[in-house]
Amino acid sequence: GVRIFSDGRNPKDNQPLALQRRMARGLRRQNDRRKFRRSRIVNILVQNGFFPSDIAVREKLKNLDPYVLRTKALDEKLEPYELGRAVFHLGTRRGFQSNRLCNTEEQTATSSGDSKRTKLTQADKINKLTEDIEKSGCRTIGEYLHQRIQNGQVARFKGGDFEGYPSRQHYKTEFQLIRAKQVQFYPDADWQKIFDAIFTQRPLKEQERGQCQFYTDESRAYLCLPSAQQFRIAEEVNNLKYYDLSGITHDLTDEQKDCLINALNECKSKSFNSIRKLLKRDYKFNLENGKRTELKGNDTSCTLRKDEYIGKQWDELPLEIQDEIVDLLMDSQSNEEILENDYFAHLNLNDEQKDKVLSLVFPKKVGRLSSKFMRDCLPFMQHRHLRYDEAVAELGIHHSYNPITEHQDSLPYYGKVLTSLVSKTHPEADESDVEYKYGKIANPTVHIALNQLRRVVNSIIGDYGKPEQIVVELSRDISDSAEKRAETTKKQRENEKENSVAREEIMKISGIANPSGWDIKKYKLWKELGKDDVARRCPYCGKVIPANQLFSKEIEIEHILPYSRTLLDSMGNLTVAHSTCNLAKGNRTPYEAFSGNPAGFDWTEIMGRAQNLPNGKGKLFNKDAMKPFEGGENGFIERQLNDNRYISKAARDYLACICPQNNIWGVPGK
Repeated sequence: GVRIFSDGRNPKDNQPLALQRRMARGLRRQNDRRKFRRSRIVNILVQNGFFPSDIAVREKLKNLDPYVLRTKALDEKLEPYELGRAVFHLGTRRGFQSNRLCNTEEQTATSSGDSKRTKLTQADKINKLTEDIEKSGCRTIGEYLHQRIQNGQVARFKGGDFEGYPSRQHYKTEFQLIRAKQVQFYPDADWQKIFDAIFTQRPLKEQERGQCQFYTDESRAYLCLPSAQQFRIAEEVNNLKYYDLSGITHDLTDEQKDCLINALNECKSKSFNSIRKLLKRDYKFNLENGKRTELKGNDTSCTLRKDEYIGKQWDELPLEIQDEIVDLLMDSQSNEEILENDYFAHLNLNDEQKDKVLSLVFPKKVGRLSSKFMRDCLPFMQHRHLRYDEAVAELGIHHSYNPITEHQDSLPYYGKVLTSLVSKTHPEADESDVEYKYGKIANPTVHIALNQLRRVVNSIIGDYGKPEQIVVELSRDISDSAEKRAETTKKQRENEKENSVAREEIMKISGIANPSGWDIKKYKLWKELGKDDVARRCPYCGKVIPANQLFSKEIEIEHILPYSRTLLDSMGNLTVAHSTCNLAKGNRTPYEAFSGNPAGFDWTEIMGRAQNLPNGKGKLFNKDAMKPFEGGENGFIERQLNDNRYISKAARDYLACICPQNNIWGVPGK
């Protein structure tokens, strides 16, 4: 039989359906919290006599200019309701307050000192507004905006020539100055309660990391932790072998492994050529190939042991405390929380060092093991040079440990079995919501497929009993020739080099500290538009897309042929365009949208620009561009193939809880 089910994604944009629900839920919560805060401010102002209890009378206060009142409140007594109007206005525009990591990203971007960066970051805009307020001679942001209104300028922060960005501190400062003046006229008012109602902000919810595969009561570790870095180095060195002249593989000696482990812990990376010089042997290594040219070192410790950060005392700290400090930098929501921590306080850093450490941003990637588990494995891997599976065995655990070892009568929820694949677990919860308790796989297609597999298999078991053998057809690529594989490897290396260059250019252009894969894709598509900045124009309207506008909301990655009609999400079907042009194009091909020359678009010019696009993209602008897709014979897209591979591999492991592993056969899906 055949079972058909949804893949859990929106066909229009390929985004998980859960993402849309989460975003809508987030907006509802944000609106509810904003309404609650305003209601709370009103109630407190009424209690203090600064607002009328009658709603109709209160509505009339809207006619009072809040900027005039906020300025007058600095120097003279306001009537109670005038003061209430001014304070309420502060509560509705209380400025931006980021968490520590957001601030840190801005500091990292702005501390690079790169004169080529043209786009102002959020921190730049906040600092610029502060400077403008000081230059104007104004004491507060309210007085400054009132001055702008009197000069016929805008008071809203909408960009353009008004690049300022208000921070929470701007409004806190103004409130305190208003309070200092008005408290002499209204000494009985509960000013602290009013301040708290306006400016108190709930702490951000800590990001869940899932549970360790082996120590299930421990959270998974960030890959930037020193223990994770040392664990990776030891694992790779213990797996490293070399070929002799006859092509036979040999293990490194213990002395060579010690030498290489120590060297990698002292640097951020080491090329295989450098490793050959270090070991004084002209080896060819098993991990060395056309795509991989180096072994990564201990990036985190290399940074923190520099004199401008923590210095030599970093290497004197126990590994567990090093992990604690990096975890603190990753998860703390304020600099004060870090500075008050006992571990950090005992480092004896000067002010410059503290500022440098607080400005660090590490990648937030998470592994499948906890830091405690990796620290327990390290003595076996570093000193006895055991492989990962051997080190785990020394702890009395099998490296493919599964919490359910006995065979089940039927398939349980997959999260109980595939613990290394799930995230966001809550072991303390009851069994009423298994997804919440045991977590789920982030990929929605795989999550749905495994749940559907459970329903099908358990239905079969109900009719016929447990199977003696199971055959799983695995999705695999058809074997390529040696020449084809070499060509693929060469392209991968070239792509890695291009991505590395793109990251550096993006940091110069936008100040983004850690460009994402999406940023890199956007940059590479922008480069395809022309040879220089002047030639890089929107394919549709023909207006220049400047570098400093590329990473703004005005520019979007756009599917040339609609994704919902082609399921093509590869670079060959993507370009960058103005968001307004993308909106005008809608769910249509370029020919369908613009061949009739709608206002603002010239089809002849569009086709001229299209012919300059690389990789045959110009053909996608033709009238018959959709013809290959109308018959439904375009086959699987790459994402579907990847999902299928993931599903088939996970299914084989999942089914092992109802059938012995050696009775589950994998058939390559050629």
